[in-house]
Amino acid sequence: LFRSFKMKTMGADFAFSDRVSANESAYAGLGKKDGFYYLLNCQKDKGLSINEQMDIMKNELFPRYRYDKMGLEENSIKAISKDISQWKLPITLFWTAASDPPARKKSDYDWANKRHTVGKINLINRLGTAFENREFIIPYKTEKDKATFDKIVAECTSYALSDGKLVEAGVHPDIPIALGYALELMTLGGESAWAFPGVKGEIETEGIRGDVHIETIDGKKVKMIGNRKIVE
Repeated sequence: LFRSFKMKTMGADFAFSDRVSANESAYAGLGKKDGFYYLLNCQKDKGLSINEQMDIMKNELFPRYRYDKMGLEENSIKAISKDISQWKLPITLFWTAASDPPARKKSDYDWANKRHTVGKINLINRLGTAFENREFIIPYKTEKDKATFDKIVAECTSYALSDGKLVEAGVHPDIPIALGYALELMTLGGESAWAFPGVKGEIETEGIRGDVHIETIDGKKVKMIGNRKIVE
């Protein structure tokens, strides 16, 4: 089933505290097919440490869905950021700023820190536009599906603009950030933020299979797998 999607991405909004009374962490996955974004998974957890939240991505969600890209907010994982490259996950770190950076010819990655900068207001506006254009397909069959749908709607309609600032007008929204990162990753192009050093021989990723090879792009030799660039 999951192999039928052109691309699969997942965003996560981690809770900063493992206290039971703290905010919840949210995970949301999307699969793109025929111009629509299908919700693959959406879950929330509470009372987990940063390592436990990361374990959900590493040991549960990635093995099940084989996401092409996974997005995290940089500030939320500072304590374990040095360990990320060892887990061989296709992770992009987002730095949430007041606004989007100026337009560039290439994706705005700070490769030294594996970072993509995005404006929070723009992130939520793009998510809202995708909903308005009916680009999302969300399951609504089982009672669990309906509960998830209601939670998504409640949280996504919680944001409001006041004097040019994004404010919360209802329940605390965690899912919109996770969904926003997943949607953002759909538009970043073929690069992955983390490379897997030492990769040799034939590799198979979701929808791409082939040998690592060298191509010349803009006069520079780069490693590729299929039509994707390997960044080291």
